[in-house]
Amino acid sequence: MIVAPSLEALSHSTISSILSTGSTPGILRFAVKDIVDVAGLETGLGNRSYRRLHPARPSSARCIDQLLHAGAILVGKTKTSQFAEGEVPTQWTDYLAPFNPRGDSYQSPSSSSTGSAVASAAYPWLDFTIGTDTGGSTRHPAGVCGTYGMRASTSVASTAGVYSVSPLLDSLGIFARSAPVVEAVMKSLLDPSYSSSVPSKPLVKYKLLYPVRAKDSKPQDSRRWFPYPGESGCAAGVEDLFENVIQKLESHLKCTRSAFNLDDLWRQTRPTGQDESLDKATGGIYTVLTNYSCVQKTIDPFIVDFKAANNGRAPFIDSIVKARQDHGRSITTLQHETAVQSAKVFSQWFRETILVKSSENEFPLLIFPQSWGSPLYRDEPDNGPLFFSSFSIYSLSYLSGCPDCTVPVGEMPCQSRVTEAEMFLPVSLSMLSPPETDLQLLALLSDLEDKGILRPVKTGTRMHSEAK
Repeated sequence: MIVAPSLEALSHSTISSILSTGSTPGILRFAVKDIVDVAGLETGLGNRSYRRLHPARPSSARCIDQLLHAGAILVGKTKTSQFAEGEVPTQWTDYLAPFNPRGDSYQSPSSSSTGSAVASAAYPWLDFTIGTDTGGSTRHPAGVCGTYGMRASTSVASTAGVYSVSPLLDSLGIFARSAPVVEAVMKSLLDPSYSSSVPSKPLVKYKLLYPVRAKDSKPQDSRRWFPYPGESGCAAGVEDLFENVIQKLESHLKCTRSAFNLDDLWRQTRPTGQDESLDKATGGIYTVLTNYSCVQKTIDPFIVDFKAANNGRAPFIDSIVKARQDHGRSITTLQHETAVQSAKVFSQWFRETILVKSSENEFPLLIFPQSWGSPLYRDEPDNGPLFFSSFSIYSLSYLSGCPDCTVPVGEMPCQSRVTEAEMFLPVSLSMLSPPETDLQLLALLSDLEDKGILRPVKTGTRMHSEAK
């Protein structure tokens, strides 16, 4: 048996070469979300009825074959919420939702790549895990579990053999406790049609994009922008932490942030025929694309096959998932085609307006808050809406196809209502770059980690070695 050495003992160059060739001995161990096919194992999609109905898969997803060929060792599968839907722990029925190890160990682990995020944050004998991200299923769990969580550019890594929520939005996700490991794994997963190397000459000019909330926004603004530079926000301690990291970024990248309000910019520059409200123009896209696609291609055929095999008895499906699927059946082909077109219009606008480059060697880097170190207990019910109906900054990457990485930047102390003692919860930023610049983004994150601006994280209740 090959035993993985401590990642902390490996140099950046060593880690980067670990998965670069098929001849390299396997020393990195990983687990994979249970919507990804693995030869000889069942794919359960978080649903016991689906697992019982379908036999073990005869072949593995393309991404699994790539990782195994590169020398990585597959340990097993991780839990997912049903059919990769967004669910809070109280909504899980067939399986117990994984326990987020951070803080008091009773915080929500988010969804749907829940098990992959938790495993990365909890098990030192796992070096990375694989998930998927359609609407945030890698980035959100990574944020609250205090790990790196990379959503790959749409279409640069194969999703063949992976359950599809929406072909237009689906992407692979990578969880790890250090940026160089994410970078090494991403190199192994890139489709052959894309370059597998970072440009030999570093980009010399960065454009640091800093989205800010409207001056008249409410303190609980769900879009979670930054405050205007120099102004106090709604969560001073966390925003002070963000500010410290951003100032270090500005210094290291030799640039000054460009502050802008996305709502204002949309109203001023939106494409012809688009509503001036981002909510009305884009808010319903995700619901239509995801509910329509998975019902048509997977859920309804599954229900028909299950009934045929079980004397007409229907399978169990979690109530919130069933409600969304019932809605999906009411979506017309025209509504779906309209949503696809709206997504493409917004994607083009975002790339040409926000990510526009002033010179060939400029690299746009959009940063925004991902997790705020705020308690959200696993026994709390979900009081949110059944469907997404408003714009969210987290939709930028899946609507535009851009790579988007959740980056842990610190912790916030707070009092646990469970243990009645102080605990520390993860704080993270999202960093997004133009489509198909995955390796450039990850090379930058690895460099920031080398320089001490970012830090690798540990497993357990706290992310860093000074933890008690």
